[in-house]
Amino acid sequence: VFVLNPLTSEGIEMLQYISLFMEHLTPFRLGVLFVDGGCGLEDESDSLSQEVISAFRLVAKEKGELSALAWAISLLEEYDEESDLKVRESLKKQFPDLTVPDQLIDKEYLKFSCDFFMSRGFSELPQVTVNGVVLELEDEDLQNAIVNEVQHQTSEIQQLVYRRRITDSTNIYNHFMSKPNVLQRLNKHVANLDSLKVDLSGVWSGGDLPLTLLTKAQLSAAVATQMNYLTSKEGEFTMKPVSLWVVSDLSTSSGRQMVLNVLKFMISEANFEHLHFLSFGG
Repeated sequence: VFVLNPLTSEGIEMLQYISLFMEHLTPFRLGVLFVDGGCGLEDESDSLSQEVISAFRLVAKEKGELSALAWAISLLEEYDEESDLKVRESLKKQFPDLTVPDQLIDKEYLKFSCDFFMSRGFSELPQVTVNGVVLELEDEDLQNAIVNEVQHQTSEIQQLVYRRRITDSTNIYNHFMSKPNVLQRLNKHVANLDSLKVDLSGVWSGGDLPLTLLTKAQLSAAVATQMNYLTSKEGEFTMKPVSLWVVSDLSTSSGRQMVLNVLKFMISEANFEHLHFLSFGG
């Protein structure tokens, strides 16, 4: 991710590097965050950078990112502080069919980019991050810094490829998520896009209808309305923001151990949740 002001020499150089990476089909996912010199503030002295940033976003939306990048580079390569940069005229000349609004400056994006810049603790522009790692750009040129950081982060993958442990058909995401240092419970409930969820949108009005004839949503509603929850005596009449449903087979040692662990947790966090057990036989 490149964080830059397009009107600075460093920002223009970064745009050229981005174009180079894209032309050579480098297997990177590239992102650009434009931050104006006033960091999103309505500073008239920096209105030009705001106009260039907003024009880039307009072209990217209407013509595509590659067209926007090519336009910005051709416009900015000849820019210096003494020149008169005519953004609107350049847009009309290169994209005759493009509708340029009277209010070109995108204040919403400028505020967003400024908020992001400030929230990351950055104090100067430009900045480059690789998978969240901020690069040190003082000791070497940008291209070498990016390539070295990528090589450092992907050294394990490169070794696995060399040893034929992974191939071009390997799902790298699944490979790393199956590593022993990754908690399995997080794999299942956070990283798994196909995780099961309880449908609580149903309504249960009671009756003697067999459970096998209920939909999943109705069955969940039926169970929820008939539950009796465990809670601490002190917190009996307080609101509980989280409910725990524990489903276990008490005929197995693992099922009994899970219930015991949950009860211990409830004792230590008695003012936070209330609990219901759903048990079944093996």
